[in-house]
Amino acid sequence: MTNILITGGTGFIGRHLVKHLLSHGFDGQKVHILLLTRNLDNLPEDLRSELVTPLAGELDDLPRMGHLLQKVEYVFHLAAEADMRKGSDFRRHNYEGTLSLLKALAGVPVKRFVYASTIGAVDRMPGDACVRPLNEDDPPFPLSEYGRSKLLGEKAVAESGFKYSIIRITWAYGPGMRPDSHIRKLMQGVHDGKLFSLFNFPGRVSIVAVSDLVRAFVLIAEKNEAKNRIFFASDGYPISLGDLFRIMGEMTGKKTARINIPAIAAKALRGIRKYLPLTVQNLHSDVLCASSARLSELGFIPLIGAREGMRLLAQSLGLCPYHFAEEKKLISVITGAGGGIGRALADLMILKGHKLLLVDKDEKKLLELSRLYDVDSLCLDLASPLSWVTLRDHIISKKYTLDWILNNAGIGARGPMAGIPFERQKMMLDLNCSAATFITQLAITEFISIGRGVLVNIASSAAFQPMPGMSVYAATKAYILALSRSLSGEVSDIPGIHILIASPSGTETGFQDTAGVKRTPGEKLLSPGFVAERILDAVYRGKREIVIGLVGKAMYAAAYFLPIGAQIKIWAALMRSKR
Repeated sequence: MTNILITGGTGFIGRHLVKHLLSHGFDGQKVHILLLTRNLDNLPEDLRSELVTPLAGELDDLPRMGHLLQKVEYVFHLAAEADMRKGSDFRRHNYEGTLSLLKALAGVPVKRFVYASTIGAVDRMPGDACVRPLNEDDPPFPLSEYGRSKLLGEKAVAESGFKYSIIRITWAYGPGMRPDSHIRKLMQGVHDGKLFSLFNFPGRVSIVAVSDLVRAFVLIAEKNEAKNRIFFASDGYPISLGDLFRIMGEMTGKKTARINIPAIAAKALRGIRKYLPLTVQNLHSDVLCASSARLSELGFIPLIGAREGMRLLAQSLGLCPYHFAEEKKLISVITGAGGGIGRALADLMILKGHKLLLVDKDEKKLLELSRLYDVDSLCLDLASPLSWVTLRDHIISKKYTLDWILNNAGIGARGPMAGIPFERQKMMLDLNCSAATFITQLAITEFISIGRGVLVNIASSAAFQPMPGMSVYAATKAYILALSRSLSGEVSDIPGIHILIASPSGTETGFQDTAGVKRTPGEKLLSPGFVAERILDAVYRGKREIVIGLVGKAMYAAAYFLPIGAQIKIWAALMRSKR
């Protein structure tokens, strides 16, 4: 049995920490918790346990309770005053209260004293350009009384003689947040359609789900390598406020962050950042970004991404209109994720809070992505019908709820139909059409049951007109176009379901080489990153179709304005001479 003292155990984070320790123990052992609380009558029912002994009082009262603390082995000091309203006595609660706790523990052989601090104890120096996340070695320059009081608490703990670990919390969120907490207020504002939620603010913040945060607390208490060190805690992926509003909007059924901030305006505001209030600085500068690399080196792996976390928060607040299964986790699936557009989509979506399942037949490329990101992956050749069943069964066995589905995998072949082996033609049909149809049906069936979801089907500029010399490939992409348009009509009465058809012009993906398509001298193809950005932007703007690239737009226009006979002749000549 491990004896633990927790202050602030009935607060938002503390309550989650107590429940985690009761459920999982500490370092392989059960725990006995001394829980400091101001009012025994207000002790939540879920914290009443034979393993929890409440201590009624304030931090200032602890020196008179020293005899009750003699068996304490670990301390989690979370109690703090964080109310930013005028009149809050931060110094008394956060600094002097910490001194009282340290005094009460004098002579007690505490194995680790874990102090809950804040990113606000550091903040940014006036001349900081905010071009990189804060780290533990940056000089503190707290901008608020709250931050200054927490920094004083850090110094008191570090100078106490106890073995300590300090955890600087970024924006923590989850079920049980106070109504006046940052992320909860933002989510409520998004749900209520407040003016701020309409803007795609570029300033990024670091966030962490409370369930992950309490795991970080326990980890640094258990690890000897964490002794006498400071750690930032976040999920590792700073997110812009605009993207955060978009996620909140998706989980509450609201349209958000559709007004972009002009780059020149954001740059000008960054130039005068130090003269602006902190809340305004956050809108355009990465003031509240912090690196959790040091915590990761201890073996910490966040389990909850921003999208999953915001879904759980929205549900807990009664703001989510959708029918999510509680035991399932959101997953976004990208096929053809090993390279090209699929890889570019993965690179962007991981930064926007998605948990990803990446599918590709190239195992080496999937391993490379797995080393970069915390993702799930499947090495499958989707041209094989057996692989479709494997994908479906994997989703079921992992208890995933489909979030976004991006059908990107595809192949092509150049040459007259009579000159290409039927096996190659069938492979195109199986991958480009049948696999995409199977995955589309899998997705849309679940989307209908939940009431929301995003499906992106990647077509091609080749879908718009006859293409002699690539007949089957063009037909497969025309099929995707027709399928997606028709399906949009089938689900048009469910506003939470969004289907996007993306038709890019020629893109630098290696497709031309594998399909045998000739490159004309000086030809400039689109970059996969540009295409991926346009696709995500189209989703956020609620578009149903997007043609990417000038060539593709010209082909789209020609398909509508030129007689079919003229199209056949023109494309037959172009394919012979250029392709």
